[in-house]
Amino acid sequence: MLHIRKDQMKVLSGYYRKAFMKKLRSYLVDTYPVEYSAIDPENADQYFEDVMEKSKRYGIKIQRNIAEFGGFCMMYGMNFEKKNEFARTHHILTSNEMAEGTKLLQLRKFFENYDGNNRIHD
Repeated sequence: MLHIRKDQMKVLSGYYRKAFMKKLRSYLVDTYPVEYSAIDPENADQYFEDVMEKSKRYGIKIQRNIAEFGGFCMMYGMNFEKKNEFARTHHILTSNEMAEGTKLLQLRKFFENYDGNNRIHD
C-alpha cells in the first residue's frame, strides 16, 4: 500500500498549483491579449494569484471554470462583481444555491446580455 506523508502532499500540491498557474496564464494571455497588455508586468504574477484566490472564495474549483472566471476578470476588471452595473454577478457568485457550473453559466448569460450601457437585454 502506498503512503504519502503530509509534507509530500504539500510538495505535490505546490507543483500542481504552479503547473496550473502556468496554463492559466498562458490561456488568458493568448485569449485576452489586449486586456493582458493593460496589466502592469511587475504585478502580473499577483494578478493570476488573485484570480485563483477569488475563484476559490466563490467556490469555483474546476480548472476550466477558473479559466473562464479569469476571463471575466480580464474583460470586466478584477473586482467586476463589486461594480454597481454588475451587481447581479455578486449575487450569482455568492449564491449557496448554485453549483459551480451553474454560477459560470449564469455569469456567461449575464455578460452575453450586457450591452455596456448599464442595461441588460433578455
